[in-house]
Amino acid sequence: MKVMALENDVIVVTPSWLRQFVYCPRQVFFDYYLALKKPLTQRLKMLLGKLLHFFFRLRKRDYIHEELLEADVEELGIKLVGKPDAYRTEPPEVIEYKTSKMPTVPWHGFNGIMAYLSDVTQACAYAYIIKRKFNIDKPITITIQYVDGIAQFAYNENMEEHLLDVLKQYKRMVENKLLPEAYIGNKCKKCQYLELCKQIEEKLPIPQK
Repeated sequence: MKVMALENDVIVVTPSWLRQFVYCPRQVFFDYYLALKKPLTQRLKMLLGKLLHFFFRLRKRDYIHEELLEADVEELGIKLVGKPDAYRTEPPEVIEYKTSKMPTVPWHGFNGIMAYLSDVTQACAYAYIIKRKFNIDKPITITIQYVDGIAQFAYNENMEEHLLDVLKQYKRMVENKLLPEAYIGNKCKKCQYLELCKQIEEKLPIPQK
């Protein structure tokens, strides 16, 4: 899906790419405009993820799995489109399965949730979709299932405000076609775009953490 493309003047965004945007906005930019083949290690990790998702689904038979959903964020001219790993509308809940371990320290925002901000953002996007699509006015539970534990919390106004802020940043990137600012750090060691980022840094210094 051309997630940075415009369809009838509406920007189409998937929660998965929104997750990647929070993790590294520059990688999303490169993935769209360069479309390089993913490294073998990353493809193997994706395959492992599919296998784990299969086993997780066997334990959640009362949920709807991998159904394509969409909702408009009308005030931003954005359409969110994606497939939550699992969800239900009564009681409303969104579940995301992850092949990674939980963070060792809680995220300092949102009352110290034990989940990565990129994962929280993706799950919030799915919560937003089911809230709008099914006109849900009850609290929506978000569950992020890591391989070594579960982060569970309620989708609230602060999270929706964070989601909309990230979508605004994404929209600016798409409309202006500008390479986003990024930081080169430990998480970049295995990135296929690391050398490209280093070359860019030589021309336009990148702030370091």
